[in-house]
Amino acid sequence: MSTLLEVRDLHKSFAGEPTLAGVDLALKEGERRAIIGPNGAGKTTLLNLIGGQLRPQAGHILFAGQEISGWPPHRRAREGIGRTFQISSAFPSLSLSDNMLAAAQAGHSWLHYAPEARRRAEQLLELLALGAKAALPVAQLSHGERRALEIGLALAARPRLLLLDEPTAGLAAGETEGVTKLLQSLEGVALLIVEHDMQVVEKLADSITVLHHGRVLAQGSTLEIQANPQVQAIYLGKAHAET
Repeated sequence: MSTLLEVRDLHKSFAGEPTLAGVDLALKEGERRAIIGPNGAGKTTLLNLIGGQLRPQAGHILFAGQEISGWPPHRRAREGIGRTFQISSAFPSLSLSDNMLAAAQAGHSWLHYAPEARRRAEQLLELLALGAKAALPVAQLSHGERRALEIGLALAARPRLLLLDEPTAGLAAGETEGVTKLLQSLEGVALLIVEHDMQVVEKLADSITVLHHGRVLAQGSTLEIQANPQVQAIYLGKAHAET
């Protein structure tokens, strides 16, 4: 299985304080990797650097063998990097169908792409179990349904890599289970997930990277991370729910 994403010696500081200090990470095609660590470990900053919302001060980001460190977010999206955020990017007054159609249409000529975009939008709403609510405005959705829609919007452009920032944050137990099953059902897309709920991590992740003070503390399978004494002392042993 070939390497899809490679992060090399990545550095980022804010107000002179290092948030990431030499992070290395590699993700294979189709791999599902969770990023965990205490508050301030640099998890969301890492996603922002990969997604293009931030630029690194040093280091390299390679996607499918190409150096993308200087690319803007829209170019990364066209090349196959999708992204969700903790705050929904959907238009609350528009219908689910219109939101999904706009996401599927993004970056393409409307006249030449509209039929395919509409089919894609309809397929995704069915996958999200939201087909029956396609005509409703997003504002009428539950929090869990909005999370699912956010994932669908990111999937609309058929990404090879999906960056997920706390996809189950603030969800009730049933909603968390629904979003987790949705992510488990995805095929042909690699996942890089920042997640605080270790039960969700255990269900979704093939591998885990632990960040601590902007550095990689440990990387490995779920079992290897759970058995790591440093991780137990610094993170897992304190509280599974801490982010």
